[in-house]
Amino acid sequence: MIHAYTALDLSPDDVHATGMREVARINRELEDLGEQAFGTRDRAAILKRLRTDPDLYFRRRDEVEEKARQALAGARRAIPRFFGRLPRAECESSASSRTRRNTRRLRITAPRGGWLAAGTVLHQHVRT
Repeated sequence: MIHAYTALDLSPDDVHATGMREVARINRELEDLGEQAFGTRDRAAILKRLRTDPDLYFRRRDEVEEKARQALAGARRAIPRFFGRLPRAECESSASSRTRRNTRRLRITAPRGGWLAAGTVLHQHVRT
């Protein structure tokens, strides 16, 4: 079954071992980043802070929009390093209406056939 879906000759034990190595790698990376950013390697403490620290959230709609514009500009600069065929039309970012309490949707769209799926939606939490 694994070969049919992946074209790899792996046993279920091989797939499981790979998954376990990846989880361990991701946990080490989270711990390293937590130590650098928050002074702790405790994953529970890191995750709690990421979920609850108001300083890690956008406070205003314009902050979300500006960050999206910066990210899109960075992606535009990086595209030539990864792709030989470049898009003809530009992607755009725009905020859409409030969808639920303290949440706004930010939509980055690409023209048909662009390098980003048309209508890709990013959710950003904005404290209001």
